[in-house]
Amino acid sequence: MGPYDYDPARREFSHAEAERSWSLTLADAGERRIAQWHIALTEVTFRFCGYGESEAEAVLGKFFAHFQRGGG
Repeated sequence: MGPYDYDPARREFSHAEAERSWSLTLADAGERRIAQWHIALTEVTFRFCGYGESEAEAVLGKFFAHFQRGGG
C-alpha cells in the first residue's frame, strides 16, 4: 500500500496520490465467543476513491493475505 497517514482520533489509516486515495478505518474492538473461546474481533472499513474494481480487489487481496490466520 505504500506510505500512509494515521489519524488516532478517527482510528483511520489513509493514503492519497494524485488522482486516487484509500482509507482504512478501525471500529471499536469487540470479541466473539464460541463456547469457552474468546476471539478478539475488530471490524475494518475500506474506502477507495479513483481505483478501478480490479485495483481495489488487488489491494484487498494483499491485505487479506498479510493478515490471514492459519486454521485447522
